[in-house]
Amino acid sequence: MYFLFFHGVFARNNTRHKKNALTNVCVMSTGQTALFAAVGGVFASGTAVSSAIRGKDDMWNQAIGACAAGVFVAYDGEIVW
Repeated sequence: MYFLFFHGVFARNNTRHKKNALTNVCVMSTGQTALFAAVGGVFASGTAVSSAIRGKDDMWNQAIGACAAGVFVAYDGEIVW
């Protein structure tokens, strides 16, 4: 019954979904790609900056870069102290 209900819903709107499918995929993947690239850039920048400041090349630089990337993803436009 579950499959038949959803199959009927999808079959009813099938032509509209086929026309917009490629556009939807491009729009959704573009946003995710941009976020992934930005997070990678923040990680690399945080790692390089912490390495330059600390003067060491160890695992803590990557941990600091990962923390910076996490803060970038979690930031919602408001600073809460």
